[in-house]
Amino acid sequence: MFIQSSTMMPPRQVKNVVRLADHGGDYVLLLKCACGHTRRTGPHLLAHVFGWQALLSEVTKKLRCSSCNERKCTVSVFPATKRDYR
Repeated sequence: MFIQSSTMMPPRQVKNVVRLADHGGDYVLLLKCACGHTRRTGPHLLAHVFGWQALLSEVTKKLRCSSCNERKCTVSVFPATKRDYR
């Protein structure tokens, strides 16, 4: 039997990210393409290629989908959870 506690933590707020270095890189990016392909990644991978001071909007314009090879990616930012650190 599951009893719900009244001391549950509220959901984390979505972070406002302008540069890859914002919030110390403690967030997860969900990349979506117009073809339906999705990928979860951390900012560390993108910072390795573009640098930590790169603007997220500029990086998004340069990303290419690995399925359809088009540059129609959109990015959503989510707070990192424990299962994101593997």
